[in-house]
Amino acid sequence: MAVSPHPDLHGPVAIVAGGLSHERAVSLLSGERIQRELQSVGVDAHVVDADQSLLASLRSGGYTAVIPTIHGDIGEDGTLQTVLEMAGVPYTGSPSQACRLAWDKTVGRTLTERAGLKAPPWVALTSSSFKELGSSEVVRFLVEDMSWPLVVKPNRGGSVLGVNGVESVDALVDALMQAFAYGETVLVESFTEGMDVSVAVLDLDGQPRAGVPVGLDYDRTDRFDFVARYDPARVQVNTPAELPEETLAALRTAAETAHTALGMRDLSRVDFLVAPDGDFVVLEVSAIPGMTATSLFPFSVQADGRSFSSVLVSLLQAAVARTSTP
Repeated sequence: MAVSPHPDLHGPVAIVAGGLSHERAVSLLSGERIQRELQSVGVDAHVVDADQSLLASLRSGGYTAVIPTIHGDIGEDGTLQTVLEMAGVPYTGSPSQACRLAWDKTVGRTLTERAGLKAPPWVALTSSSFKELGSSEVVRFLVEDMSWPLVVKPNRGGSVLGVNGVESVDALVDALMQAFAYGETVLVESFTEGMDVSVAVLDLDGQPRAGVPVGLDYDRTDRFDFVARYDPARVQVNTPAELPEETLAALRTAAETAHTALGMRDLSRVDFLVAPDGDFVVLEVSAIPGMTATSLFPFSVQADGRSFSSVLVSLLQAAVARTSTP
């Protein structure tokens, strides 16, 4: 067993990954990368699958701290964090309440808009509204009231699962059906032409500090789906994003504002769309950013001159310190 050289990490660390959500595969990839990074600096790190034996494994494993790495339900909706809080287990990342706020896109957008940040024009619709109000009438409202083209996405979820751009009524109906497969509520928003940019935020000393804005480039003539999102051959990451310095600075400030507005702790990733004129909108705030080879959070923190492994160790040290403080 490797021995951690860090005095605050005197035992093994559990990286909780997997689970049963649609994002299980991504979660396991994130967990494996975190494990490699921690082991490279001597931390005894173990990936623990989020199944029915999880709590028993955490009790018997003698873990110093937990890194929640479950993408999707349970991990990002605050459920795992609630259980860890009840058990008194140190863990990295945002508290359960903040996770719940960020996981619900309608709530997250409402809070970031209240903080003065812009989102794309959007509406939230439930599947029951189509049944009770008439699907044809609801679709007619969308056609007449929203600026086209549109983007349809599940209210809860990530990794572009269930997300579709639409330019016709027929495509809209199909996209709504796909999005409702992931949950009761969907978001329909007007498409914003621009660059996908993500910013990592760390607040290990109680003060949120945004990392370098990272641009995501891909073939927009191709379907950018779940498979494409995690294929390094189809995704190009630009660090920093190819934007003017004043726009990069504004994005960093906005990311810190969004992080604070949702009550995030330790880390978050804020996603933007930046128009050619430099104007931008906030898409969402992620409490548990992906950590795969094409995930943008590690690129953002490393571009500030910090190694990914040192950031992970700092997050663990902060978690242990919180729990040991009377």
